[in-house]
Amino acid sequence: MTRLLALLAVGVAPACGATLGPDTLSVTLSTSSPTFPADGPFGITVTAVNHSSRRVQWGEGSSGCQLDAVIRVAGRDYSVLATRVCTADFGPHALEPGASRTETWEWEGEYLTDDGLVPVPAGTYQFRGRAGQSATSPAVLVTVTAPGGY
Repeated sequence: MTRLLALLAVGVAPACGATLGPDTLSVTLSTSSPTFPADGPFGITVTAVNHSSRRVQWGEGSSGCQLDAVIRVAGRDYSVLATRVCTADFGPHALEPGASRTETWEWEGEYLTDDGLVPVPAGTYQFRGRAGQSATSPAVLVTVTAPGGY
């Protein structure tokens, strides 16, 4: 029983698939532009903020890449893949009370499906930032133009 109490005192760690409300952990996503050419780099920034009075943990993995983004294509969310420098360590993805974390990267216009990397065709898409499966940002609409921006 002592071990269980010690683990609970460490912080808020949602169960698998559980989400935290925005009063606990909020996530925002911003982009370098509301439009970008499918073949050009595009800046994505994701920020998570712990509004609670306890440590919040949303996952484990590289300490350099704790946040990510998804794109909605045909009613389904796909991971936005980007060339990012992620450390090879393994640790908790967490924030102390009142703390925030921001990650920025450039995206080259591909997303990951069950069949591999797919280039995004021209169109308007919803992007969301994520802190694991625990918190997701409101959608940001982005228009992808044909290669070359036309």
